[in-house]
Amino acid sequence: MVVAVEPPGTESLVARIIEELEAQPEARAQLLRALLTDEFLMLPAKIDQALEDIASLKEDVTGLKDAQVETNQRLGEVESKVGSLKEETNRRLGSLEEAQVETNQRLGSLEDAQVETNQRLGSLEDAQVETNRRLGNLEDAQVETNRRLDRLQGEVSGLVGDRMESHIARNIYSIISQPLGLSHANVYKRITQDTTRDLLDPLENALDEGLIDKRQYDRILNTDIVFTARRRGGSVERVWCAVEISNTVGANDVSRAQESADALSSVVDNEILAIAAGPYITDEAQSLTQSCGVEFVRTPSLD
Repeated sequence: MVVAVEPPGTESLVARIIEELEAQPEARAQLLRALLTDEFLMLPAKIDQALEDIASLKEDVTGLKDAQVETNQRLGEVESKVGSLKEETNRRLGSLEEAQVETNQRLGSLEDAQVETNQRLGSLEDAQVETNRRLGNLEDAQVETNRRLDRLQGEVSGLVGDRMESHIARNIYSIISQPLGLSHANVYKRITQDTTRDLLDPLENALDEGLIDKRQYDRILNTDIVFTARRRGGSVERVWCAVEISNTVGANDVSRAQESADALSSVVDNEILAIAAGPYITDEAQSLTQSCGVEFVRTPSLD
């Protein structure tokens, strides 16, 4: 007789399995592998990894919080600096605006001053035109004054020259002849008196014969003094002297004396002396007397 065996109940099966597992702990892993899928078995490792990731995230979050705190601090500092800069900028802009106002005021004053300056310059220009006109009148007057002074000076020089020539002619021996070693002077021509026939006759004969030309003829007649004299202790032959007289003997006086003597040498056969006489002589004239062989006789001043 077959006796049917009733399968054990679920609760009793579970109780037996637990008993076996408690008796054989090493069988737990086998039972788990039998009961669970591979994915389920890997869950603890994934959980551990997730926990590690969570811990890492916590650390990252903590770092981000710290960074955020630092960022907030730095942002606060930046905001504070920006605020300070804004205040300083506003202050400086205010100062610039005030300075600009003052600048505009000063520019206005300068513009007003420029207007006044232009007005004054206009007045000065008008005054300059008037001054130039008056200076032109003065220059014209000065020209006329100089012309009259030149005429008066010429007249005075002529009077002084006449006086000096008359004085020298009257004292020809002591003033001219004696210093040159001459004696027995005989004046034939002086500017203040008519030329004697003793000079005119041979002059006119020489001009007629073509020995001298009209220019040489006039040169002799325009000579200040023409006289003859004898050398002391020498020949009885007379020396002819052509004298040009000036208060200050210049180069022109020396040249005229030389030209007169050259012209006389074509009229008479005697020795001829060219003489320049006066109280003073220029350096140029002094040098010219030496190169031309003209005698210079210093006469007393009539001042």
